[in-house]
Amino acid sequence: MAGEWQRGEHAQPLSQDLDDRMDGTVIVCESGSDIQPVQAEELGVYLAPMQVAFDGKDHLDGHFPTSEILDYYRRTKKIAQSGAATPGTYREVFQRIRSDYPNKRILHLCYSAVTTATWNNALIASEGIEGIIHIDTEHVCSAQGAIIRAMVRWLFEHPHAKSPEIIEEAYDLSRRTWFSFVPGDLAYLKAGGRLSNAAYLGASLLRIKPVVDVVDGRLVASEKKRGAMLPVCADLARRRLLTNPTVPESLFFVYSDGFNDLMKKGVEKAVGEAGYEPGPWRATGGVIYCHSGPASFGVGGIRTR
Repeated sequence: MAGEWQRGEHAQPLSQDLDDRMDGTVIVCESGSDIQPVQAEELGVYLAPMQVAFDGKDHLDGHFPTSEILDYYRRTKKIAQSGAATPGTYREVFQRIRSDYPNKRILHLCYSAVTTATWNNALIASEGIEGIIHIDTEHVCSAQGAIIRAMVRWLFEHPHAKSPEIIEEAYDLSRRTWFSFVPGDLAYLKAGGRLSNAAYLGASLLRIKPVVDVVDGRLVASEKKRGAMLPVCADLARRRLLTNPTVPESLFFVYSDGFNDLMKKGVEKAVGEAGYEPGPWRATGGVIYCHSGPASFGVGGIRTR
């Protein structure tokens, strides 16, 4: 039986017979989760690298410095294009796990299905491979990474959990996860065709920063803030934490090159005012960098029950 899944909350558990034959669970996720290869090894997670296209080539996300995306834009005024992990990439990962762990179920916690072809490509790749559960996390970037880390901890605490329990926990984590970010350079939105020239000029002159939230897997511009990057980001972090009671250890910050130490300290101060200790700072990979550019900022976590 191939991997069983449907969109959204209708992911199906494995058949009872197959589930009973499985002993333990291995997680697969995409590189767009901002989990680095070294971190994946520590967590026991398998990464499926996504792609970033520039200079006429497809580059594997996580296998080159994001500064190359910035260099490409400065040279060409063109934005690099992010892309899904290919069916071949997923197939290789699934088969490697089957070789390493023939009797473990595979839990694919997928990058938001509405943003890329990850979901469909993983389905194609799982044909004929038993014991795969695919779940759409409906999140991107380090928010997906937060779900992965929380699920790793849960599976460690519940080593004999069956697929219905695993699916329920994964969906609960996904529903409770929140993520907001501020692009660092509107020129990236303009270069990618996501912002008209008039809107770009107006926003630049007025120092307007769009705040983007992940809603049902989609990137949604929820508000516009005027001012310098530091006060905008500090205010965003404070307000989001005041309205989203968050599990302290799940809190995280995302940044790209150019978001400096002074800005980080300003955000951490605002977070302290909201009653939280600062979370880890995670450098975003090439996929989100294509949309946010340098000096971008994000904040997120998992809401308390």
